Formats: sequence, C-alpha cells, structure tokens
Amino acid sequence: MTYEEMLGYVVRIRREASGLSQAEMAKRMNMSQGTWSRLETGVTSMKLGVARRAARVFDLQPSELLAQTDAVAAALGIDLQ
Repeated sequence: MTYEEMLGYVVRIRREASGLSQAEMAKRMNMSQGTWSRLETGVTSMKLGVARRAARVFDLQPSELLAQTDAVAAALGIDLQ
C-alpha cells in the first residue's frame, strides 16, 4: 500500500466519523465528489495542500493527520511505500 492510499483511507475514516458524506466533504474542499472519491481511494495522489485543507475540516493540524496515517499503518502492520 502506498502512503497516498493510506492517507486516503485515514481521511475516509475521519470523514465518516464526522458524519460527512463524500458530497459534503467535497463541497467543503471545493471540489467534485468524484475527485474527492479518487483521493480517498488513492487513485489520485493527495497533494500536501489538499491534505492541509482536509485536516482543517477535521479540526486537526496537518502534522496530526499525517501522524494518524502513520499510526494506522503501524497498527495494521502495513509497510508504507
């Protein structure tokens, strides 16, 4: 699994925990739902600016979102590429 795929996975978990649909998240991120879906699935790599904006939606610092991504990968025993 790539880091981008894991980041998308963690963002999806955070979005769902926040009770947001993909469409609602996409609107907050100022992008289409299709684009947001591709980011969550890792089909499209999430750029740093997008990750920063997503972190803000979840009331996190970008470093916290990246740390959570690392922690989830470690907990699942996944070696990120």
